[in-house]
Amino acid sequence: MLLIKKHWRLLVGAWVALIGLPALFMTIDASCSPISNAFCRQWLNFQWETVLAGYAGFAGAAIALYGIAMQIRQDNKNQITGQMHFPLKAAETMREMAEIAAPLHEKLRNLGTCERVELGPSGVFYKLTMGHRETVARACTEAIKTMHSHRAETVQSIRDKHTESIPHEALAHIDKVLRAFKFDNLTKHDRHAPSIQYGMYLHHTARRLEMIVTEATKAADIIERAYLQMLDTVQTKTGPD
Repeated sequence: MLLIKKHWRLLVGAWVALIGLPALFMTIDASCSPISNAFCRQWLNFQWETVLAGYAGFAGAAIALYGIAMQIRQDNKNQITGQMHFPLKAAETMREMAEIAAPLHEKLRNLGTCERVELGPSGVFYKLTMGHRETVARACTEAIKTMHSHRAETVQSIRDKHTESIPHEALAHIDKVLRAFKFDNLTKHDRHAPSIQYGMYLHHTARRLEMIVTEATKAADIIERAYLQMLDTVQTKTGPD
């Protein structure tokens, strides 16, 4: 059915030729009976029925071979689509993650700013320098809840069960996406001053949202590009439509 829709003009032309040519030749036969000139004498000696039957048989064989080639191509495409079903599902899920994480990240950036500070042997921390603490904390918590409701477990399951069908280049990006879902909580740094506690909460939440956007997009791009390249390979091997 797909081939008919795609090549309907060619099929209509073939049917017109199949009906029109015999009708034209029979009209010439009728016009040349009785023989009225040299052209008619030559025409009536020409076995056009035999020639037309030969061409019709050749055309039928060509159409059959073409149909077989197109069916093989379609079967190969269906096989590739089946092989890539789960990776493509993961790519779709990760694109949804990125679309959701992007505005959340932008919202957090607008709510407050952090400043990098070094606290001696304790290491590097981030201090909330602008923004209301409770507002920032509430926004971070809501962002984390929103992201946890968007099927990271789907990607994790596909990563674990269908690793062999996922393009190798995408695996590292998928792993980064999954790691980014391990958000910190507000109480992790409660031993520090409130400005550090809230600053770290904001910094880590925003950073992980940014990582989800970046790495999920990269992974989805690689998977979808690999799928299209596989389809192009089938197209090249079987020839143009």
